[in-house]
Amino acid sequence: MKQKQITILASVGTAAILNFGNAWADDVYNSTSWNNALLQMSDGLEVGNEITVTPGYNWSMSQFQIEYYAPDAVADDVGVDLRFYLNDGASQISYTNPGSLFFDSGWTYNTGGSLMSAGSHNLVYSSSDLASGWQTSVVPGDFIPGDFTFTITFTNLDDSSIIDLPLANSQSTITSTNYGDYWVNNGGTWELMTNSVPANFLVDITGQVPEPSTFGLAALGSLAFLGINRLRRKS
Repeated sequence: MKQKQITILASVGTAAILNFGNAWADDVYNSTSWNNALLQMSDGLEVGNEITVTPGYNWSMSQFQIEYYAPDAVADDVGVDLRFYLNDGASQISYTNPGSLFFDSGWTYNTGGSLMSAGSHNLVYSSSDLASGWQTSVVPGDFIPGDFTFTITFTNLDDSSIIDLPLANSQSTITSTNYGDYWVNNGGTWELMTNSVPANFLVDITGQVPEPSTFGLAALGSLAFLGINRLRRKS
């Protein structure tokens, strides 16, 4: 299995912007307000949230970070994998499953305790990490599609190696919507789950956004950068 370096705590990458002019880095998704609840991960469980980018913004991801908590130091063989999927899978009654995989970080292991000591931590994937895992045959470069799902998976967890994911009440982007549901991949079958509390994982995504012209800014008006989409979900 391939491995790559993931920066722990703060690390800001810079993505190359192609085919357009000036750009600025922006916090395009932020769900980092903890609601005092935790989701305990089990070995091999793949979970994630669906994200929708506001129409009109063609942006590339320069950094992705997700927070986790380890009650105690975990074993060296515990690993983590981050993936992004298009939501173009099987259509159910009121929603569409994750389908085409367009990013896979590959497994990174806790060799020598370098990744997962006891306590709260951020896994930070910089622009170089993102570029090396991007499936350009599905999504060119590091440009984000309008609707996608990120997932996180841990391997080799047991009673002595425990990982929890803190949950957020809502995401803190402009005019965002929070439904508190999350995706679970059970052996290739996707299920949309809800908890007694909202289940947005603590994630921060930084992107490079093309700078609109003055006319473009006026036309865009009050459009938000990003929101969690509950397209075709049951009310």
